[in-house]
Amino acid sequence: MRVLIPQQILTGAWQLFWGHKRAWFDLGLVPLIWLLALDLLLLPDASRVLGVTAQNAQAQSGEIMGFFGSVLLYMILSLVIWSTFAAAWLRACLNLMPTGIPGLSWSVTDMRVLGGAIRLILILFAGFTVVMILFGSGAFSRGLTPSSAMSFAFLALIAVAPVLARLGLILPAAATGQSARLVDAWRLSKGNGLRLAFLFAALVVLSYVAIYLVTATSSALLGGILGKPLTFGPRLVLHLIVNLMSLGTSALVLAALALCYRQLSGPGLQIVPQQRDSA
Repeated sequence: MRVLIPQQILTGAWQLFWGHKRAWFDLGLVPLIWLLALDLLLLPDASRVLGVTAQNAQAQSGEIMGFFGSVLLYMILSLVIWSTFAAAWLRACLNLMPTGIPGLSWSVTDMRVLGGAIRLILILFAGFTVVMILFGSGAFSRGLTPSSAMSFAFLALIAVAPVLARLGLILPAAATGQSARLVDAWRLSKGNGLRLAFLFAALVVLSYVAIYLVTATSSALLGGILGKPLTFGPRLVLHLIVNLMSLGTSALVLAALALCYRQLSGPGLQIVPQQRDSA
């Protein structure tokens, strides 16, 4: 059994992320444009369901169904776009050539990574459902708020982190054309469950905090200078910042996944040699 050392993975992931920042930015440029357009055109309006309680849920059922339908469409399209970037960046981290231009082409590899991501999200949704059943009845009776919804989503993520961390190895497996079954990822990560859980819980929490702080600060600055509600230009800048942060944190987490997969799979997979890219 190979034993992962989280400190080494974190260091290596940062070296891949920062040492090849131009590479992941180039791979993410077209997906970034697509995500930006998606946010501006289809981003669901959460105000449609805020304040919904158990008492008025039936009266607003149409509004609720419409909102969650738009959320589902938005998530599917976002995930498809993200998968093209994830597949290309994972292959780059493992010293493999991209199968096409991310965001402008679609390959079997992209489909495999998308399938893996969907399975992981379904597991996360299952955890969210359990958390809502166990702890959410009181909050729902008082009415949903942005903070309560985000708190339950974050709690669900932490609750299923040990499982997601082990099963997340299906993403680099899919990107390299190897077996991407959940059971294979579970077996491959045997004996490293706690290390993977610690590693990816730390990465996800840091990413979440970084995105939240940057988003909140940017929104407050733009709102303070230009007033609210924000017009098209400031909203475009805010969405650009958020999506760029999301791609950057994704690149860091995916680099860590690629390194874990390489170490656990053996010496046959080689990572990108270290070199400095121009900023």
